[in-house]
Amino acid sequence: YGNNPEASKSRTNAWLTALTYQDGGTLNVPSDSVYWNYGGLVTGATVRVELSTDGGDNWSVIATNISAVAGTYLWANTNFNSSRFARWRVVYENDPTVVGSLGTNIVLRNGPFVYYVNDSSVAGDVYTAAPGNNGNLGTSAGAPKSTLQSVIDTHPILPGDIIYIDTGNYTLSLNQEISVLDSGSTSDYVYVIGSTNIPAGGTVFNRNAVVGSAYGLHLNGASHYWIRDITIRGGGVGIQMDSSPGSRLERVRSHDNI
Repeated sequence: YGNNPEASKSRTNAWLTALTYQDGGTLNVPSDSVYWNYGGLVTGATVRVELSTDGGDNWSVIATNISAVAGTYLWANTNFNSSRFARWRVVYENDPTVVGSLGTNIVLRNGPFVYYVNDSSVAGDVYTAAPGNNGNLGTSAGAPKSTLQSVIDTHPILPGDIIYIDTGNYTLSLNQEISVLDSGSTSDYVYVIGSTNIPAGGTVFNRNAVVGSAYGLHLNGASHYWIRDITIRGGGVGIQMDSSPGSRLERVRSHDNI
């Protein structure tokens, strides 16, 4: 409860209502503020502001010991990655069951969006903390996706965005396709970064189909990609680049292809 301003008029117990971004929008860090309403609090009451970057499944503390009657917080905390599935809430520190929270996701913009991919193992990983699953959002190290393609298909990719692909052997049944709609720009690449843990095997794409039309990765009109630390094997072509100006390969290895 705590999100119905009309109901709040007759409350006698402590209550909080998150006001800002109830209808969605973008919270730009560190320039924007959030606002809340309150009632029934003790003199000198304090609140904390919390953030979820995964639609409300997990929460992190942004700031504490804020005067409840201030009714606002300038979002100065820059320790969290951008997310399209963010929510914020205000929590009464005397009684943490009193919460004012959003009922919808917003966009938290703090630099580029960062995405994570992992195989079914955490052995040798450097970016993620859990096995990959395409049912995940892929927006946090603790909930990575299992394929690059799922990131591309799920999220609009913007210049400056980063996709980390952790240590593992990724057997691909289809070409990993990136189109012009997910391009970088002359001033901001899109980064696809594999594992730097080479002793553990690094990041390996196994296309598992040694025919000419089988690509480990296909930049199909996507420009200004910077691809690092990936090994591609077992296909017709390692990386096929069609109309992909400004793209760069760094420590990309291709072998056992046609």
